[in-house]
Amino acid sequence: MEINEKDLKLIIESVLNKLESTKSDKKILDSSLERPSLGQDGIFEEVDAAVDAAEVAHLELVKLTLEKRREIIRSMRKIIMSNLEEISKLAVEETTFGRVEDKIEKN
Repeated sequence: MEINEKDLKLIIESVLNKLESTKSDKKILDSSLERPSLGQDGIFEEVDAAVDAAEVAHLELVKLTLEKRREIIRSMRKIIMSNLEEISKLAVEETTFGRVEDKIEKN
């Protein structure tokens, strides 16, 4: 089974809902924190929100089986490869280093 972006967002939402119901467990999520925002495409207004979301995601990731993690990585690779040219263009624009063709070949 491959996981697409929509499925991944649903998984994240489910995880956040579970964590919301277990706020009393301070190891998972301090009760003084609000539920981390999903941000827009992984972009957060506040660094703390990004860190909170990363912590939640990591706690859930380590609970997954090795095979499930492999499946997630395969899905991520597939999405990246299908968008490689655009990602390479963005990398050159953002860093002003390198050439798009070289970025495509490198990745």
